[in-house]
Amino acid sequence: RRDASGHIIGMVGVGQDITTLRQAMNEISSSADDLRRIVEHANAPILGIDTEGRVTEWNQKVSELSQFSRAEMLGKHLVETFIHEEYRKDVWEVLRNALEGKETDNYEFPLFTKSGSRHEILFNATTRRGADGKVTGVIGVGQDITKLRTVTQEHERIADDLQRLIETANAPIFGVDTEGRITEWNRKAVEVSGFSKRDTCGQSLVKHFIHRMHRQTVQAVLDQALQAQMVGNFDLKLYTRSGEQRDILLNATPRLGRGGEVVGVVCVGQDITELNKHRQEIERIAEDLSQLIDTANAPIFGVARNLSINEWNRWVARNSGFQRDEVRGSHLTEYIAKDSRDLVVKVINAACAGKPTSKFEVEMMVRHQQRNVCLLLNATPRLNRQGDIVGVICVGQDITSMKDIEQKKASFMAMVSHELKSPLHGIIGLSSSLSASEDIAENIQRPLQLIHSCAMRLLDMVSNIMDASVLVKDKKMKFSRDEVQMASIIEEVLLLCQHAIDKRGRPITKETVVLINDVKNKPLPKIEADAHRCTQVIYNLVTNALKFTHEGFVRVDASFDDEAQKLTVSVKDTGIGIAQESLQRIFQPFDQEDQSETRRYDGLGLGLAICWEVVVRHGGELTVESVKGEGSAFNVILPYVMRAHDDSKKEDEQEEDAQIDCEAITQCEHSTWTRQSSVTFSNAGDGLPNHKSSTCQQMALLPGEVQESSNDDGFGIHDSVRDALASNTQAQPLSKYSFHDAQIASCELKECVPDHPEGERYTILSVDDDEILQEATRTTLLKYHYNVVIVTSGAACFKYMEESDSPPDLILLDVMMPGMSGMDVLEQIRKTYILTELPIIMVSMKNSPHDVVKALSLECNDWLRKPFDCKELISRVNVQIAMKKLFSAQRKDSWPVYRLFQGVPQI
Repeated sequence: RRDASGHIIGMVGVGQDITTLRQAMNEISSSADDLRRIVEHANAPILGIDTEGRVTEWNQKVSELSQFSRAEMLGKHLVETFIHEEYRKDVWEVLRNALEGKETDNYEFPLFTKSGSRHEILFNATTRRGADGKVTGVIGVGQDITKLRTVTQEHERIADDLQRLIETANAPIFGVDTEGRITEWNRKAVEVSGFSKRDTCGQSLVKHFIHRMHRQTVQAVLDQALQAQMVGNFDLKLYTRSGEQRDILLNATPRLGRGGEVVGVVCVGQDITELNKHRQEIERIAEDLSQLIDTANAPIFGVARNLSINEWNRWVARNSGFQRDEVRGSHLTEYIAKDSRDLVVKVINAACAGKPTSKFEVEMMVRHQQRNVCLLLNATPRLNRQGDIVGVICVGQDITSMKDIEQKKASFMAMVSHELKSPLHGIIGLSSSLSASEDIAENIQRPLQLIHSCAMRLLDMVSNIMDASVLVKDKKMKFSRDEVQMASIIEEVLLLCQHAIDKRGRPITKETVVLINDVKNKPLPKIEADAHRCTQVIYNLVTNALKFTHEGFVRVDASFDDEAQKLTVSVKDTGIGIAQESLQRIFQPFDQEDQSETRRYDGLGLGLAICWEVVVRHGGELTVESVKGEGSAFNVILPYVMRAHDDSKKEDEQEEDAQIDCEAITQCEHSTWTRQSSVTFSNAGDGLPNHKSSTCQQMALLPGEVQESSNDDGFGIHDSVRDALASNTQAQPLSKYSFHDAQIASCELKECVPDHPEGERYTILSVDDDEILQEATRTTLLKYHYNVVIVTSGAACFKYMEESDSPPDLILLDVMMPGMSGMDVLEQIRKTYILTELPIIMVSMKNSPHDVVKALSLECNDWLRKPFDCKELISRVNVQIAMKKLFSAQRKDSWPVYRLFQGVPQI
């Protein structure tokens, strides 16, 4: 610092508080370490190279497959050291393309281990970039497909064997297409007819190889087979090249394509003159085909039209534990999981009606195990010789492992989202507290507001991820059954959208877009649905339409069909539309039509996925129609009554058990309850308790009293308090009370803080293992003139209360803590202090009815869900402190409100 003459007269220092930044960097570093551990322990080979081709990543799975350790490979040139010289050029080409930003998917190459064995690897090469966007290397994720390749080759071998079996069969076999042209002509047919395969293929069977006298009859047989009707024991008069007539006993069988459609006819015959000679060969062929089904490495089972089992191959027997002999003739549903039985019956009945079904999921029970086997099946009608459907054959694959992966992915999403909420709550709380502080300079206010806004946006994304994870993971999750008027929900959502802004502070409803409500004044019927979830669906669809519509309109309409008992809500827009090839995947989680690096529209791609899950859980449908460049129309079709759950009766019984029985309150009005208490009354008769920190005094029963069961876990009060209150026979009127005449509706919350009777500050004990959240809570409470004591565990809470001269005035108690949970701490405290003596507010990121009911049954005073707003926190604390002060002031007057707590049963 210089004076007017230029002489140095001092120094000015400018600093920056980087505490929050450092905390954020530590969180990022922790997340990076977690991701690195995931990569290291992943059940897939993952390796990485730098721009020079040297190995930088080498996880345990690669070491296991290659027999080369991480220490041996790090820093070595991948291609020159690890890849066989025959494939080095191709592999390096793939890696070089990835280094140039051209990623490669599903590249196959052989991997030779240290011992020389070979593994087939399916490899994805992904460009790795630094923070500045420059390419720093390539990360490769592979899959060992050696076993898959072996299975594929085995299937191809079986197909070749079958082809050779047909070609070399000791019976004339030929096939025709739907036009009657020959497509198959085996050696025996050549031997019997004298016409070679070259002479017959592509020629009309009836026109060129059947005598004119028999053409009409043969053509009728082929037409019947082309109608999916098997024709058996047809006597075909076949004339050889030399003019000799051979009598062939022929069976004509429809040939089905992959979709079950008839693509031709296969004819298998026998020269009747040599019938006895070839009968044994036919039986051998039939036995081979049956053996093929029985030994197939896939689940295959068959049922008759009445669902009795008649086929049960070894794979099914081995994986289910139920052997063929014991299941044959039994009803199929006896071995199918309860949740899949209705679907199985529906699919089998459809197949028996000639409608095959492909790719439906079924859970099959496993003997002596709670875990089921998940199968992806195809159900195909089984025809007899006459072409009649006599049953269904089901062929599929085991997708249990795939389902486990999906479940783990959903669990991982939920875990990561839950862990992200804690630091986000800290950021939101601290930034909000700092922003509201009078000591913060104006030039800092804007960055703090931006931090708060960014954290709220991130919290919203995390909440959506958790929501999607719960919907996908918990297939048995129950929705509320509310009486819903959809017109009201639509009106509220549109009103919200008209005034909402996006993350950049701009209105989500653009000036060039008109938001139209065509549901107004429509007499829509009320339906049974989850009101919250319905609002979520409509909001997601409307905001999605507004995001992708730049001019025109977004129109919401509704209609209903009393006959079908369905209500339809449509959301139409004139936006950018959706390509036809993308319509099938837009309802998948984390999927967006435009996934390029230059995409214009941000978001996680969860909104439509959540809508899909919610609508399907209601028993409804969600459809979409769209034309690229013209707009889209989403239709939500909901039934008047939600789909029933099998265990709804059990759920209703649990809900009934959770209700407070008002009759029990009356019956227990005069009951005498005994419990251990830590309070005694002074001789002055003022009715105020003296807290004993070292010992608990056992209250003795008076003569004539009956000892009832203790109520340590219920909504009771101490017997000593009740007896002291009961000794005063006259009830005193409730005295007036106010926070020094301050209005609760005042914008200044600090005016609502009750004054301590002795002129001191009230003490709040905050019990939470998260230091960031503790700091946010402490900052907020100190601002409103509360003393704050912070402990990080249940044990520390009890230690403080034991060593303190008096208990705190209120406890903020986190539910989830290591060692001893918040529920356990609450239960122990209530053995000593009643809810009017020591208010306890439970704090949790969860808000499920089960958790709230459990906490209330343990006599907590309030429930506060994280992340909470500072004003909400201080308002709830103020109310509980005021209630405590009110009850304390009324004790000596025997205020009869205590009688309300007598006889309240446990939930």
